[in-house]
Amino acid sequence: MISIRSRVWAGLIVSLLSTIAPGVARAEIIAADNFDYDAATIGGCNGGTGWADEWTGKNLISRGSLPFPDYDAKGNRLTTLGDTPGGTDAIKCSFRTLAVRGRDHLTVEGKFGKPGTTVWIAFLASVPRGWNVRGAFAGVSLLDDRREQLFLGDCGSTNLWGFERTGEVQGFSAVRADTKVTFLVYKVRFLPRSAHLEMWVNPRPGTNDPPPTDVIEAAIMREFRFNRVRICSAPAPLHADALCLGTTYADVAPRRKED
Repeated sequence: MISIRSRVWAGLIVSLLSTIAPGVARAEIIAADNFDYDAATIGGCNGGTGWADEWTGKNLISRGSLPFPDYDAKGNRLTTLGDTPGGTDAIKCSFRTLAVRGRDHLTVEGKFGKPGTTVWIAFLASVPRGWNVRGAFAGVSLLDDRREQLFLGDCGSTNLWGFERTGEVQGFSAVRADTKVTFLVYKVRFLPRSAHLEMWVNPRPGTNDPPPTDVIEAAIMREFRFNRVRICSAPAPLHADALCLGTTYADVAPRRKED
């Protein structure tokens, strides 16, 4: 279970955020990839939308999307190599740069995190084996060039899905990172001198924002900027799918249409 202290802290932050004038968010997908590639490995793949370059690394393209109730998943999925023999970050981690052209309303000096903006990040994830290895990590990072700013997933200090602001704060859900497909959703509000993060686990896809009362964990952290994404895990592999960054929840949580 989530600790009482964590629940109180999350509640206080949600209450604080609710007092900030939200403004009107313009729906906009910043970047997305469903890994709908015919290639065996991700390196050189350049599909999706909102990217400035192609994926790097030797991680695998696995057939079929990760299933999650009501989510409109398409394409295939990415499977990271984990700690393969001789595997360096250049091999086992996949990097990609976000496109910033025409995004002055969301960026500062070519990087996302402009004060007054909100970015939602969501992806489907599961750890097919080795989730209980001590120190294992698996997830998605937001980077400022080569410097990691925010890690989203299994941070490694526990086997629970959560997040880590590099060198500052960690937050954890009560949901174990294991073989079960999990829908991870994060909302980051950028202010002049801070960033406010809220995390949901397995919210219902659709156009309506997940309720603030369902926030699993929240944190106030130092402001940061980012322009790249990394997907990586060690020592076990990670299945990742439906990676999406947008300005509203509806952008990152498409609901499957009724037949």
